[in-house]
Amino acid sequence: MTSSVNVSPVPQVSFNYSKLDSCILPSNYSFTNTSSGATSYLWTFDTIANSIQNNPFFSFNDDGIYQVTLLANNSLGCSDSVINYINVSPIPIADFSLDTTIGCEPFNAIFTNNFFNFTRPLKNYVYE
Repeated sequence: MTSSVNVSPVPQVSFNYSKLDSCILPSNYSFTNTSSGATSYLWTFDTIANSIQNNPFFSFNDDGIYQVTLLANNSLGCSDSVINYINVSPIPIADFSLDTTIGCEPFNAIFTNNFFNFTRPLKNYVYE
């Protein structure tokens, strides 16, 4: 007795994303589906929302680390998924103090940076 086994291929699932803005909340992203071999898709944006669009846009309202999942299905009933994590940074809030605000020309003042971000330090400071 002989039997044949038919093994169907699963979709190859992958995606890229781009941040569309900086230093604002909500933080806006575009997602590009780079999968192959699938006929339908389901995006899951953490526990916030779902989308069946091929290349969706999504906004995260708060800072934090979010799980983004893309599930792909093909016409043979096979599926696969991929997970990426998006780290949405908090908005930096400038805070500084001045040692003196009154003086004669030439006036010199010392600015002290009081900003502190618990997730990562600032890389650049610009005083205007």
